[in-house]
Amino acid sequence: MLKAYNQEETLDEKELASDREFLSDAYFFLKERTGVNEVLKPEEVYDRFMEHMRYHDTNEITTLRDLEYAQNASIEGKQNFARLIDAYDKVDTSLSWKMVGDYAEGLATAPSTYIGLATGGTGKAAAVAGTQAAKLGIRKILSNAASSAVGRAAITEGAIGTVQGGLGEATRVITGAQDEFTGIRTAVSGAANAVGAGVLTGALNKFGGKVASRDVKQKAANELLEKSRLAENEKANKATLVTKTVLHNAPKEKIKEIKDSLNALDPMKVKQGRQLKQDLMPGDTLEATLGVDVIDNITAAAIAISDQIVLAKGDRITTGIFNLMKEGKLSDLTKVNQILKEHNLTMDQFQLIYMATVSDAARTLQAAGTVAKKVEAQDALDRLLDGVDQLNYTGKTPLTREQAMIFTDPVESEAKKSFLRSTYEKSQDLDRLGVGAMTAQPATTMRNNAGGGFRMAVDATVRVMDNAIEKYVWSKSTDVQKLRHVQANLIQKFGINKSNDIMGEAANNPELLQKLFKEYGESPQAAKSIFSGVGDMSKYMFDPAEGKVVRTLFEENFPAEAANLFRQQADLAATVGEESTMARWGRKVNILNTMSDNMFKQGMLSASLSRRISDAGLPVTSEIRTTLLKNKIMETSSLQNAENIINNASPDMLNKLFKQYGLDKKKTVNLNDLIATGNFNEIPTEVYKGAVKDAYELTYQEGMQGKGMGRQAARFFIDLQKKVPFVISSVLPFPRFVANQLKFQYEHMPLMAPMALGLPLLTGNKALVRERLPKQLAGIGMLTAAYMWRAKQGENAEWFEIKKGDDYYINGKAIYGPMAPFMVVADYMYRSFNGEVPVKSGKYYGRAFLESTLGSTFRTGLGLTMLDASFKDDIFSPNREAAQFLGNLFGRYTIPISPVKDVYSQFDRQSRMVPATSTGDEVNWWEYIHTVATKNLPDLPLSSWGLSDKKTDYDKPAYSPFQEGPIYSINPIEKQLLGATTVRKNKLQKEMARLGLTYGDIYTRDSDDKIDYYTRQELSRGGNTGYNMARDLTNFINSDVYQNSTALEQNAFLINVARSKVEKAKKVAKIRLTNEAKRAGLPYSRNQLAQWDALNSLKQKRVNEILLRDHGMDSVSKNKDKSIIVNNRTINVMQWAADLGSKLKDRP
Repeated sequence: MLKAYNQEETLDEKELASDREFLSDAYFFLKERTGVNEVLKPEEVYDRFMEHMRYHDTNEITTLRDLEYAQNASIEGKQNFARLIDAYDKVDTSLSWKMVGDYAEGLATAPSTYIGLATGGTGKAAAVAGTQAAKLGIRKILSNAASSAVGRAAITEGAIGTVQGGLGEATRVITGAQDEFTGIRTAVSGAANAVGAGVLTGALNKFGGKVASRDVKQKAANELLEKSRLAENEKANKATLVTKTVLHNAPKEKIKEIKDSLNALDPMKVKQGRQLKQDLMPGDTLEATLGVDVIDNITAAAIAISDQIVLAKGDRITTGIFNLMKEGKLSDLTKVNQILKEHNLTMDQFQLIYMATVSDAARTLQAAGTVAKKVEAQDALDRLLDGVDQLNYTGKTPLTREQAMIFTDPVESEAKKSFLRSTYEKSQDLDRLGVGAMTAQPATTMRNNAGGGFRMAVDATVRVMDNAIEKYVWSKSTDVQKLRHVQANLIQKFGINKSNDIMGEAANNPELLQKLFKEYGESPQAAKSIFSGVGDMSKYMFDPAEGKVVRTLFEENFPAEAANLFRQQADLAATVGEESTMARWGRKVNILNTMSDNMFKQGMLSASLSRRISDAGLPVTSEIRTTLLKNKIMETSSLQNAENIINNASPDMLNKLFKQYGLDKKKTVNLNDLIATGNFNEIPTEVYKGAVKDAYELTYQEGMQGKGMGRQAARFFIDLQKKVPFVISSVLPFPRFVANQLKFQYEHMPLMAPMALGLPLLTGNKALVRERLPKQLAGIGMLTAAYMWRAKQGENAEWFEIKKGDDYYINGKAIYGPMAPFMVVADYMYRSFNGEVPVKSGKYYGRAFLESTLGSTFRTGLGLTMLDASFKDDIFSPNREAAQFLGNLFGRYTIPISPVKDVYSQFDRQSRMVPATSTGDEVNWWEYIHTVATKNLPDLPLSSWGLSDKKTDYDKPAYSPFQEGPIYSINPIEKQLLGATTVRKNKLQKEMARLGLTYGDIYTRDSDDKIDYYTRQELSRGGNTGYNMARDLTNFINSDVYQNSTALEQNAFLINVARSKVEKAKKVAKIRLTNEAKRAGLPYSRNQLAQWDALNSLKQKRVNEILLRDHGMDSVSKNKDKSIIVNNRTINVMQWAADLGSKLKDRP
């Protein structure tokens, strides 16, 4: 029903702000929708309402909640909201800072804003401009959208605008502000956003200069990559000349032996061990695949290395290099690295030699005739594999022992595989597909993004602590440390030869040594600010163009490492070898997760390389300085001209040029220097291996290699999950994630400091102490932040809940991820300081720690049913739990469809009802499994469409004993946008949270599903009748007796009153079952059946013995529908057995 203010065609801002009818409607809406309780002035009511509607225009979360409010509101509430929407659409508002601030805040809190970052950082703001342009009628300016950046912005924001427009139009239809869903408003919103985004992005690109930074940065990144390409080509040409010289002077038979060994490698096996840059064809040799130049370089390097190191009889290069490491002959190892550099080879490329030696040794073993020769060949092969393993562990090759073993066995064709083996491998693939499906929804990606954001903050904090420790503590701690830094700094300044001379002199001159300590004793890292490198992760995350250059070069120069690092879903990857189509699909359905995962890996890899190169203080060589100079000259000239200037310059002129371009005082290189000079492939092994490790750790995907009981246990479960399909994955689908999560908590949680730092100190492992100390210090900051955040949520929130406003709370378990244990500790601190520690604190926090560590692994829809049951003090029923277990297992494959259900449920209230899986209805085992397995599918109204014979299209709803009516999911689309679910808590639930009372403290489920379901129905029944627990306990909580009691007394009161209510409701449930049995003409009710099932096996056996002895029947279960005569009275067997069994006493 419209009011006077709705009769006007246009509304004036000042008049509306003083209209009593409008202000009354607006205050009613604010109170109902946002929980406003305080008295507001007229101008405050107007401002608050306008602020809310601006959020409605720009923030899809607010729009979603408005839609839900409209769906659930009373008739009066709907009409009220419709009048307000009509007024908002008509009001003529002038531009103000308040309006700008409202829109800015709405944008900042909208998830789609961060999707809009992909449009160049201006898209979402442009979308608002488009919306306002449509309202103000100035669309004539929206005309020239052409560039790729403009198109990208328009497409992204058009899609976002269409969705938001659809939600807004649905809200108008439900409230009655609009008669029917026409799609016009939806289309206008989408078009306005698209054009607005395109125009503003285009304008910024044309006129904004540095404002349009994305394209500027992209251009700079492209130039950096082009410089790298030019320098790489020059290095490749020089390497070709060196290679030709080596091959020209080498014996032809030696060249042939090495090339034959390389070409004997099966390219398909090589592809399994490393990422090749070309597609493979059957019959291709390695030379055809990699190119003649690469094979020539590898051959020449192998010959040069074998000439430099002394090989024992029968030893191969792999063993020889390993022996150099064992014997500590660093100078010889340096020669090996220099040879690889001269031939322009990375360790990844040179590992083909190791593959070839293993393959040769395997062929020798297979050809061995006598036992003695087989033993000798096997011993040689084992030593080779041990050498590969050690070279990999020390970072001298990316080839692992597992990958090398590919070359020891012939590849078995599909046709030759046994039926059992083929079935086993297909079951492994099917399992991987299921695990992949578990994370294939936007909600999981949003959780991972939130977790990545947390880790970025942690990373920055750890970096500050790391710099501070190095600067003020570690670099000055021992003479050994100082000596190491002196040597590194002298090499930077004077080069290796002069540095060695100075160090040799200092060895016999204590005075000179102390002087060197004072002048050069700081590490390169310690010489920098404590904030050095802190912002690197953010830089590469928000400037992905430069990060993409780093990733591209990394993939080209270290393909084996890159193939593993950027592989989709590390938990899904096969241990080694080719993947089947099914396994690949298991990874491909995770396209959103893969994008997110690789985005964070790319950022961390780039940031870590930048930091580690800076910390290492790598010296600027004359070659690098000259190449940097050439690049500088090329910025304003041609390549040919730059080369002519440098080649013809005298030493003095060259020095002047260095000074002119600011290169004369440059002592160390940074990451971009190495890229621009084509030296990316010469990044030190320890640097790039450390960066890769950092990227794995950031995304909780480290492989847990190395020693230690924890790492060995982790590897055991990771391997077991792959080898035993469905068993481990059904309970622990992501063992690698769990292991990394526990490792993170162990290294960062201050409570773990005695072990994390104490144990390495006791064993003298100072390097491990140095690595963990910054993390522990950062952990103190994390715990402090967690406490402050927990305090902000208030006393009515549990440790994992985030207060959203009024009675709404977000379940933050999945969002917190590995940070969850910090929230548990923070909760204990908060409750302790406020004197509200739960009475059963051991039980409460024991469960909380279990949930916060292992519980997060079940975030995607499967879950360990026994663990879930223990959280609710549930009755464990093997039959039911087995069916639920299988249902969850099958349900994994439907999880990718759950976003469809969430979208559909947003507009169908009945579909939002949470389905009950244990109603006690007579369904067979497979029907129960089907119900659980299909819970992710949308409840489409097939029967109303004439496509189903079912009486209803909706599953029976679940009921909670603590709230009125069925349980509804709140804003299901919001779950996909934020990665978390929302609950609305009543006063009882808030009080339970305050006292630390759990579900099981108040309500214990009945062993019979039907009795339990009816009991919960009675406890949640609305109105003034029945045994509504939420209503009655709320009244009791508000009573003077309760309010004047201590927390301990309140705890006991609440439990006792609740249990009394439960018993009364259970009696009503049993009466319902008795009456149902009578109406159905059944000889016994569900109550007697439940009573019989509850008897222990000994009592059931005694009753069966009496039945056989007195009545000649061998089993109660088989004869439950029959009758017997007892004391001249006819009675049903089940009724008699249940009554008799309850009277029997347990035998001692």
